[in-house]
Amino acid sequence: MKQLFYCLAFLIIAGCSSAQLFEVGARVKLKWSDNWYEGTIVELSDKQYKVDLDNLGAEYTQWHTKDKLVLLTANTQTKSKPVQGQANQEPTTPVKGLTGKLYLRTSFFGTSLSISTIFLSSNGVIVRDAKNGVDPLDLEKEKQLNAYNTGTYIINGDKMNINWSNGKTASWRMEYKNGVLSGLDGGVVTLQTKMPAGYTLNGRFAAAGVTANASSSQTYTFKSDGTFSLKSTGNVDNTEETGTATDNKNGQYTITGNTLFLKFNSGQTTRSVICISTIGGKKHLVINRGSYPQE
Repeated sequence: MKQLFYCLAFLIIAGCSSAQLFEVGARVKLKWSDNWYEGTIVELSDKQYKVDLDNLGAEYTQWHTKDKLVLLTANTQTKSKPVQGQANQEPTTPVKGLTGKLYLRTSFFGTSLSISTIFLSSNGVIVRDAKNGVDPLDLEKEKQLNAYNTGTYIINGDKMNINWSNGKTASWRMEYKNGVLSGLDGGVVTLQTKMPAGYTLNGRFAAAGVTANASSSQTYTFKSDGTFSLKSTGNVDNTEETGTATDNKNGQYTITGNTLFLKFNSGQTTRSVICISTIGGKKHLVINRGSYPQE
């Protein structure tokens, strides 16, 4: 029974992100053709992880399943280096309070949908999947918590050359439709409209994750009076034990632009990126990397 309790507690904490340690920027070992290689996770889908292998070319940056990976460390920060042939571009505005444009990027690997957000400032700062909201963006905090996805960029023709804060570099292809940015690094991007001051939500938005012997779900209920509830449920079902655990939290919320502020009754506060999108003909809330269809 104690083992079941700990398992369920883990599911509640993990919520819908049962593989949260295997995040973008995490260092991993990969078993490939009976050999082990070290690398870094650079993109996620529902059941796949794209891994950039150390000291190997871009043709070896491929998708792999979790059973072939061993987690080494969470993402780390090292000194950045310039893109070859380009001067490293440092922000010209204060490190806190950056404003810019937010794009929602979607791509498919088979039938799995991958969602990410990309923040671009006018002075050359890029942040992918910001950890602490974007209105305004706290650049120093992103460098501390999200170094792999924080850096500077220079546009050269149809290429965006990027210096990430952990020392990695990238070159993304840019696509335009009627003069508007519509594609980035092989994914479809859409510019997100900032929500006006005093904007509120009204409805239930839920997402779920399932593995062979366990499942978890999260349901946000937002009301127009500025209150919310968050219900997290975890289930375990195997040959030895079966059980369910539920956690309920309540509090108040505010939305500024594309940043969601949650203040729980316990005193905990969080800041997250929030977008409203239509996916498959249905309204979704995108909160950080999670997609929550409206019920």
